[in-house]
Amino acid sequence: MDVEEIKQKKQELNDKIAGLLNVFEDETGVQVSDVGFVRRVSYDELGREVGKEYIVETKVEL
Repeated sequence: MDVEEIKQKKQELNDKIAGLLNVFEDETGVQVSDVGFVRRVSYDELGREVGKEYIVETKVEL
């Protein structure tokens, strides 16, 4: 994948996240103040990456 394709994919990701935040706020009436994440990677006994997951935390203003 070249740089332009990565930039396009990044923009698509940003748009999807923004859409999800808007849906949450529209459905709940609660404003999202912050979104954070940590990428957690699993390794095998030889140190090779075998899996990953993202842990996401959302802060809201009540």
